[in-house]
Amino acid sequence: MTPPDDDRPTLLLFGDGEPMLEALVAALSGRAIVMVEDEADSAVAAVLANVPDVTVFVGRAAQPEQAAALLRELGAHALTASSPVALLSSDDSLAARLRAAEHGVVTILQRSASADAMARQMLELATRLYDDPGVHEAGELAEASVDDLVQILGREL
Repeated sequence: MTPPDDDRPTLLLFGDGEPMLEALVAALSGRAIVMVEDEADSAVAAVLANVPDVTVFVGRAAQPEQAAALLRELGAHALTASSPVALLSSDDSLAARLRAAEHGVVTILQRSASADAMARQMLELATRLYDDPGVHEAGELAEASVDDLVQILGREL
């Protein structure tokens, strides 16, 4: 149990098959409270048990089809439907972000070769979600998608 005066963000890394999982946990330790659950566990049970500031789908859980199924599972439960979820993925294209937003993902965190860089992204997201709940309600994607859409339309016209 987290002491009440511990103001570090709470992150749930959910999924298996993540090759950099140990490095991510090491990079986050001391700066966040990190829990790891694999896909053998229910996403709903994992979120309810850990009550994270943000859940990050990693490994196979971040794959589009699997993420969509897990997000439907979370969305079907009243206590987890509004829990913020991010995907750790190398595909942060507009199409991927729009597909993720359809399922309620807050953002796609860019996968890189640096566990420290990915940990920083996770910590920044958790901080933004805490400081500005509107990021979750509207989705960080909303503003970026509109900008991207305007740029695409500008090129096409």
